[in-house]
Amino acid sequence: MHTVRDRNGRTLILILLGLLGFVALVLLVCIFWLHWQRFLPETPTEPPTTAPPVEPETVIATATISSQGDLLMHKPVFDTGRQSDGSYNFGSIFKYSKDLIASFDYAVANLETTFGGDNYIYQGNPAFNCPDALAANAAEVGHDMFLTSNNHSGDTTGEGVIRTLEVSREAGLATLGSQMPGEKRYSIVEINGIKVGMIAYTFSDITEDRNRPAINGLPTDNAASGLITAIIAGVIITTNYLAISCHIHNIAQISQRDCISHV
Repeated sequence: MHTVRDRNGRTLILILLGLLGFVALVLLVCIFWLHWQRFLPETPTEPPTTAPPVEPETVIATATISSQGDLLMHKPVFDTGRQSDGSYNFGSIFKYSKDLIASFDYAVANLETTFGGDNYIYQGNPAFNCPDALAANAAEVGHDMFLTSNNHSGDTTGEGVIRTLEVSREAGLATLGSQMPGEKRYSIVEINGIKVGMIAYTFSDITEDRNRPAINGLPTDNAASGLITAIIAGVIITTNYLAISCHIHNIAQISQRDCISHV
């Protein structure tokens, strides 16, 4: 007759045999899997993906352009440049600005007078006419261009328009805003390898005569035409100079805003 102890012993043996069987089965499966792996083709491993390196921005060229206005030469101003021998030297009026002017790659100044010569009185308002020395002195301190289209550009008539261009150019200054017959109404200037298209217009609508010197006058369609022509010529940037001031006003007028918006 079996005792309780015998039954418990047999149960324990069966549990142990079951565990041993399970462990043996797991071992067989592992051995089989390892053996089978030897016959499987190797899966190529892809290198970890990395973002392409960000290349630093390359600066091809830079240029700085200054705009100065106005060289408004009233008689008390240019009288300070009169020398004892009767000649003129205007170096003193640039005393505090010459270093700043020279620091730019290209310096532009609005010439609010004319170089009409001795045939006209040297004076300021209402008909500006200044001694020629101003052009040379402006070039000496680093100016590169005169703007020659404003409400005083014709103060010494057509003769003065021509002579102003001649005197300025003889001093080594480019001119923009008025031109000899057949010349373009815009300029393309290369500054540090950058092609810059420039226009300058004044608020008066000046009738063009192909046989006479011309001052660039609005309406704004004329200015826009000059810009478009310069852009077609391959400029990278454009600069627009519009002499559309309303004297004794310290805020922009509606006509000024309309003009700028149109261009």
